[in-house]
Amino acid sequence: MFAFYVVGAMVLAGAVTLVLIYHSKGMKMTSTAAGRVVRAEEREIREPTFRREETLVVCQYVVGGKEYRIERTYHGRQAVRFRDGTELPVRYNPANPYMAKIAVD
Repeated sequence: MFAFYVVGAMVLAGAVTLVLIYHSKGMKMTSTAAGRVVRAEEREIREPTFRREETLVVCQYVVGGKEYRIERTYHGRQAVRFRDGTELPVRYNPANPYMAKIAVD
């Protein structure tokens, strides 16, 4: 009888995991558009206990004739990697093009 409960719990956990994956934000971004870097800005964040450098990348992309913008922050100084005009792939949700991410790590 104990084995029945263990198997049932495993099936239930698997079903919950699949539902969570299906409804995750990343799974809804099924379309790709060509984005273009508008701005890449290096900045330094200073806190009392730490300091870090990051690069803010602003990318523009077009879906259905309408322009959208997205921002992504990368660790370190990487503005050289994202010069103005550089093309980057952007993944977006076709039902809501504002839901997007730059598809470059």
